[in-house]
Amino acid sequence: MTHSGNADGSNALLDYPNPDEGDRGSLSLFAVVATVALIVIIGLVVDGWWQSPSATTQRQEAARQAARAGGQAIQASTAVRGQGATADNGAARSAAESYLISAGVAGTVSIQGGTTIIVNSTESYTQSS
Repeated sequence: MTHSGNADGSNALLDYPNPDEGDRGSLSLFAVVATVALIVIIGLVVDGWWQSPSATTQRQEAARQAARAGGQAIQASTAVRGQGATADNGAARSAAESYLISAGVAGTVSIQGGTTIIVNSTESYTQSS
């Protein structure tokens, strides 16, 4: 039978440190700085990702705003008489198209029944080979 142990006869595998001896954990300054830097970098990446809208999102938002601009052009005479708000077709189309142009977005504007303004924005993509 073989016996392994230290020269003083103690067994190294069973020699646990005494918690009362004052051993305490510590963090190095490098670990703290590296952790904070990593959190900041991840935060900037996520923040930048969410705040930079894609071309599609910009195009959709421009279409929404163009429809709102067109919706402001109503026939005042019927609205004032309480007969409902209907769009002034020419002014509404012009306002929506002007908004699209100012936003730099191509699209079409149509008005249905004087109460619905539809703005379709388009996007073209060219791939070079």
